[in-house]
Amino acid sequence: LIIWFGIAFYLFILDRRIRKLEETSEDV
Repeated sequence: LIIWFGIAFYLFILDRRIRKLEETSEDV
């Protein structure tokens, strides 16, 4: 369960970073 939690948390952060990159690119 710990492994799955870590993977889900990592994917959540990665997706959030991608969204931030998209927002910054749109602003520029």
